Amino acid sequence: MSVAWSMDNFIERPAIAHWMTELNRTGDVPETEVTADNIVGETVAELGAELPENCYLALISWNEENRLAHADDALERGDHITFIGRREAVREAIKHCHPE
Repeated sequence: MSVAWSMDNFIERPAIAHWMTELNRTGDVPETEVTADNIVGETVAELGAELPENCYLALISWNEENRLAHADDALERGDHITFIGRREAVREAIKHCHPE
């Protein structure tokens, strides 16, 4: 199934397919859970101001519901958030939201 999706992306969305290949070399698209007390209750806009350059919050997931991150969405403990960006910037963002 993943090969079929990859082929479909390459045919129907070549710019995205090329970008994802590029991103795989220097970037990352990981998901992490919100556990840091200092960001619980913050909006996506507030968190965005704290993220390193070249890192963006793309998706918020909760109870199997996925939604694009909007500036006024408030983050809750247990939300799963997906970042997209340069590898090192994404790693810093994960530490900020889910400290070890």
